[in-house]
Amino acid sequence: MTGPHPGAPRVLGITMGDPAGIGVEVVAKAWEQRHHEMLPPFFLIADSDYPARHQSSIPIEVITSPEEAEGVFSRALPVMSCGATAEVTIGQPE
Repeated sequence: MTGPHPGAPRVLGITMGDPAGIGVEVVAKAWEQRHHEMLPPFFLIADSDYPARHQSSIPIEVITSPEEAEGVFSRALPVMSCGATAEVTIGQPE
């Protein structure tokens, strides 16, 4: 059996969900509460133009692999591109 060694922090990947939905907002709010809630490191898996559309006051940092998330998590919300880009209007399902 392979996997992280005992005691190694686990990093959770969270998908953005519906591109027009509130999933990204929920993940951003969780990141803001990471210290208060003692959350383990996580990263957002979002479409490739998410960083350009990002309109929150929280810092984000694009990562290219899940292994990078732990090093970024304390200073910014790690975001990994899923490669897809969708033309969406927030709050308007299509």
